[in-house]
Amino acid sequence: MISIEEDKQFLLSQLKKGRSGCMLGIDMKLTAEAQYYSSSRSEDEDIDMEENVEEMSQLPGPSKEVKALEDICCFVVECYIKMWFSAANIITAPINDLILLKKLLNYSNNKLGEVAIKIFINHLWYLNDESAVFSIFDDRLDINTKQRMAKKY
Repeated sequence: MISIEEDKQFLLSQLKKGRSGCMLGIDMKLTAEAQYYSSSRSEDEDIDMEENVEEMSQLPGPSKEVKALEDICCFVVECYIKMWFSAANIITAPINDLILLKKLLNYSNNKLGEVAIKIFINHLWYLNDESAVFSIFDDRLDINTKQRMAKKY
């Protein structure tokens, strides 16, 4: 079922005492920090950041490497970072994966989006009936969808 050797080894390491590959505590701490930061930012800070980006865009043209780095940074901010911080939450993970897949399909940098989709699809092995059922507890789903899911399971 799992075709990526690195993923197999990671899952097997979870069976060992001490769970050497587990990052749940780190992820939970980073999620809490991100939520605190996002709730404490003001609109003034957002405007200041936009002005800084405009000023930087007026600098001489970037090299190929700088442009590639800029593309990756934009991808991380626009598509990936929110999903990364919420990935440890089993209730929201299935819907977040679908949201991320839609974002990748519509991402403005088609080449980067296509590469990300290819990689992302290789990591959908855990999105199965057993884990998707936890989405019933996700507040973003309407009651009709939850009822249909409950009848199916």
